[in-house]
Amino acid sequence: MQHGQLAAINLQHVLSDALDRSGHLIVVLESRNLGEPTAVAVNDAFCRMTGQARPQILGRTLGQLVPSEGNKDALSDVAAALQARKALAFELLCRDSKGKLIWLSMHLMPVADRERACSVLMGRDVSEAVHAREQQDATQGLLAKVFLFVQAAVVIVDERGIILMANPATHRLLGYAANTLAGRSALDLVPPGAQARVAAARAGQLVDGKDYTIEASLLRAEGSELPVRISAAMVQREDLKRFRILTIEPLSRDAAMRIRVAGRIALVGIEEVREALGAKWPAVAARAMATAEHVLRQRCGPADTFTRTEDGAFVVCFAETTEEDAAFRAAMLAREIRTRLIGDGQSSEAAEVTAVTAAVAEADTPGETEAGLTARLNRRLKERIAAIEAQAREDLVKIVGSAECELEEIRGSNLRSVVARFARMPWKLERRIQAALAALPSQETAAFDFDRMLLHLAGEQAAQGLAAGRPEPILLGIEFEMFLDRRRTERFVAASHELDERLRQRLVPVLARIPPGTPQSRALECALRLRSMYRALALTAVDLTLPQLDWAVLRNAILVVENDDIVANHSNHLAALRKLVAAVHAHGGMMLVRNLRSSDAARAAASCGVDMLSLADAAHAGEPMVARPG
Repeated sequence: MQHGQLAAINLQHVLSDALDRSGHLIVVLESRNLGEPTAVAVNDAFCRMTGQARPQILGRTLGQLVPSEGNKDALSDVAAALQARKALAFELLCRDSKGKLIWLSMHLMPVADRERACSVLMGRDVSEAVHAREQQDATQGLLAKVFLFVQAAVVIVDERGIILMANPATHRLLGYAANTLAGRSALDLVPPGAQARVAAARAGQLVDGKDYTIEASLLRAEGSELPVRISAAMVQREDLKRFRILTIEPLSRDAAMRIRVAGRIALVGIEEVREALGAKWPAVAARAMATAEHVLRQRCGPADTFTRTEDGAFVVCFAETTEEDAAFRAAMLAREIRTRLIGDGQSSEAAEVTAVTAAVAEADTPGETEAGLTARLNRRLKERIAAIEAQAREDLVKIVGSAECELEEIRGSNLRSVVARFARMPWKLERRIQAALAALPSQETAAFDFDRMLLHLAGEQAAQGLAAGRPEPILLGIEFEMFLDRRRTERFVAASHELDERLRQRLVPVLARIPPGTPQSRALECALRLRSMYRALALTAVDLTLPQLDWAVLRNAILVVENDDIVANHSNHLAALRKLVAAVHAHGGMMLVRNLRSSDAARAAASCGVDMLSLADAAHAGEPMVARPG
């Protein structure tokens, strides 16, 4: 310190007098008594705090003069800092001369150019400040608990309207998962039609700083509107005025949480026949809708309501029922409407009727018309349909992507060696695919071909068999009905040509279910088209009769007979089987009998000259398919 115009001795007297008169606690410490901080000088304020005279204080350690109450590490830190000649700031809890607990805020300052470590310790009583801080921390903790556990919905937003915090009651009220609202714009929770009014109220508050209350609607997580009263309060502290606290109160909890079970019944296909009917279209459409309305009017209960939508469907609001019961009633209504339409002479295309139901959370809106409610329910039901279809498409992709066909072992007449395999769609897999297709529109369902899928799977199995050194041919069933549809035929042919030639030479299509009365020329054309692409061709027999085709042009065809057409060990059926085998052999073909129930039945069929056989899965579980000696 520069002395200025004062001599050093005068400066010492001035500082000494000032420190004695100071309200701060001042004590000069030296490192004595094994390094313990020892008082060598104190001011009057320190004497008053300890309640001791200066002679009683000097020469005693700091720990003796100011015993710590619970933070003894602070005194150890003072001793270390004094010895190292370093500055130190700390708080110390102790008792004054009257035994009252006080907090001292202390600052240790080293004195240079002294042989013995010496420091000046200056402090002041900060008990009130510490108590105020503790009270503030306790209050903030209490408010945080209130914020979390209060049943009212409370939201804290910043000056931009971004949600900083939302309590669990807010998430429950609006149907959101916990901790998912933070970071979103509060205005995004307001329906578009009300956003301008809410934004104007917020802008006014940012200008005048006054609290306001407004009635509006908020969007729940599933899209429905919830009528609420919003109270907005701006934090009044100057440094926190950018924050606002919103309290949300539903105007009517019962109305807000009301669940309506609604069904959407649509007539599918009427639009598709518009062009075909030409001028007759208006009469057909009007008659179809009138028929549907008549059924609904007869079958709906006194408390049920239904309304026609703009797209030609009907939304039925079922009263006092469950979603499961509503689904059944809607399906029955759709079925009766379709029956009436066909009975009224409508084309089958115009008589396709679908129904979907959903439990929809809808808040009552004062003054809303029945048409307005129907429009809202219709939107929700359409969303439900779209979600169901999207999930069905996703499921279908996963199912097809992971699907594998089962390979049934086909053995020779000696029952020992596997000579071929029969590819079949697993029953559970087919059920899962059918369930997914049932949820899709008819045009998407029509585009899905089981035959083409089985061809793809069998091709993969054939490739795996070649890699594993199993050269046996693989038979796969193809529905003859597919070839009555030109688009399905062309898709199957294209899929066949995409297969590697080596795989096609391992695959044998089995043309199944040729309907009685089918023109021979049509069946033969189909058979020849398949025969030109694959190694061989197989046909299915019905009632142990040979299909009426020109076998001379089929070249080594295989006739497949199902066990259902044979009664094992029955002489008449075995005679018919023997006769059929002879006819097939006469045309240079081979005979396969599938799904025989036992090894005895297989041996009986082999005795009739059958070339290839397979046992049903349940029959030969644990029973080896081998011929017995003799």
